[in-house]
Amino acid sequence: MSPAVQKKYEQCINDFRNTLVEQRTKTANLVNYGDVGNFWSAVQTKEQLVNDVTGPNGFHATLNQYIQFLDQFLYLLNDATNKQIQLDAQA
Repeated sequence: MSPAVQKKYEQCINDFRNTLVEQRTKTANLVNYGDVGNFWSAVQTKEQLVNDVTGPNGFHATLNQYIQFLDQFLYLLNDATNKQIQLDAQA
């Protein structure tokens, strides 16, 4: 992969990563649904919605895993490209 192609590929990944971070930030404000009253079903629904966003298997956790994957992928992409450039320079 040429350095120019690598940079474009890296930019696409970074753009996607930044979008994920932006969406994670926006959803952080969704946990305040306001007062749902004293109805048990309303209270339970609110708790489930909050858990769906911030719980261990929630939206934030999933986004964090995607972001970590993209960070690792970018590292590997840069490392492999740099090694290939070094090999080409030695040849």
